[in-house]
Amino acid sequence: MTDPSVPHEPTPECAPLHCWWHNTDEPDGGYRACFECRHVYATAEDLRETWRAEVAAAALPGAVVVVPPADEIGGCPLCAHDW
Repeated sequence: MTDPSVPHEPTPECAPLHCWWHNTDEPDGGYRACFECRHVYATAEDLRETWRAEVAAAALPGAVVVVPPADEIGGCPLCAHDW
């Protein structure tokens, strides 16, 4: 059996837990999971940190990034699919 945390192509067996963004299997549950790429955000802070990193990477240099509360983030910061 292969390690599900190692990037791999999805199989029928792992498809329900396969994160298409990271190409790994992620645990079911957590704070929120994206229905499109199936990435699982373990906690609200994990979602906020991912949002901050993605927005900061796209922002102009020196821009101030203000992270909203997790329940105000309207979609997956990785694939931009809405919840």
